[in-house]
Amino acid sequence: MKSISGKTLCKIVEKRGWVLKRINSSHHIYSKKGVQAILSIPVHGNRDLRDSQS
Repeated sequence: MKSISGKTLCKIVEKRGWVLKRINSSHHIYSKKGVQAILSIPVHGNRDLRDSQS
């Protein structure tokens, strides 16, 4: 699987209708109308997100 940065993931979720609600330190918090879940995306410049299983 190709690695992507948090910045890139933010752009992807925004194109899919998620709205940035707040930034808490380095985490961007997103919500979407009609969805109860929230997304928390760590953004550290252009560094790639790491696989949580590694």
